[in-house]
Formats: sequence, structure tokens, C-alpha cells
Amino acid sequence: MGIYFDHGIEYHVVQSSGRHVCIANTQQTDARLLASKFYERHKDSWFKNTGSQCVKIDQSEIVDIDLTKNEQNALNALTTTSDNIMHGWYDVITFSDTYGL
Repeated sequence: MGIYFDHGIEYHVVQSSGRHVCIANTQQTDARLLASKFYERHKDSWFKNTGSQCVKIDQSEIVDIDLTKNEQNALNALTTTSDNIMHGWYDVITFSDTYGL
């Protein structure tokens, strides 16, 4: 039992309805994140934020993580419709717990 903290990045497509479609989640990007210069620049402060969040990473910030071929195909399929208003990398912090199970 316990509380589990996860901080990573995800690639989202945001649709006009406000729905976020996740192309690559934190578990899928963890290894790529650890190998990136983006993480190297932020690792000193990476675990200081303790609140849940899903915040778009500013375009001026260089995220040197590539999508896999399957992720890129999913992105291409979604961005061919006019229902999407933006897409990009998001800084995501989540908490989960095993209490009450």
C-alpha cells in the first residue's frame, strides 16, 4: 500500500472539444526522457513540484525526444482532421494510491 508519484512527459493532440488524445504516455516516454538533453536541463528541479499537473511545454523549450514510428503514424492520422487545435509535448505529474483496494 502506498502513494505513487509519476512525473514525465506525454505527447498530446488537443481537439476543439478540449479532449486530450495521448499519443505517447509517460510510461512509453520514460526511457527516451532519461536519455534526453531536455531532462538533463531540468533534472535538478524535476521532483520539486508536488502537485498534479498537465501543462503544455512551451515551444521555445527544446524537447529532444522523437516519437516512434507508430506514435508518428497515430499523430499523422489525428492531425489530418480539422477537429484538432494543437499538439505537442506536455509536462505531466500524476499521483495514484493503493489504499482501499
